[in-house]
Amino acid sequence: MVCARGPAAGFKEPPICLPCARTAVKVCPELSKGYVALRVPQVRLVGVTGVLCAADPQPHHPGEIRVLDRSATMSYTDPRLPWMLVGEIRAELVGAAPVDLEAELGSAA
Repeated sequence: MVCARGPAAGFKEPPICLPCARTAVKVCPELSKGYVALRVPQVRLVGVTGVLCAADPQPHHPGEIRVLDRSATMSYTDPRLPWMLVGEIRAELVGAAPVDLEAELGSAA
């Protein structure tokens, strides 16, 4: 079960189990604005988002890191990955289907 603030928000939130979903929608201020519950049979890690740094140091400033892109996204196969300061892991939700969280919680009780 995954809870997120709706399709436009993307899926940066980690998957959670049904009992934790019950708690999350009660106590999380963001989820009080609305959420989408999904049943996800498979989560595939596909890449990362973060700060991409240059492989070479700054000229005239040894030891300083040169930033190329502060919001780069790349796959795990990208050869620039060793120079990425990762902020978030990107995942693909395989076979995700929307569910009625209240109905799921009721049937689990």
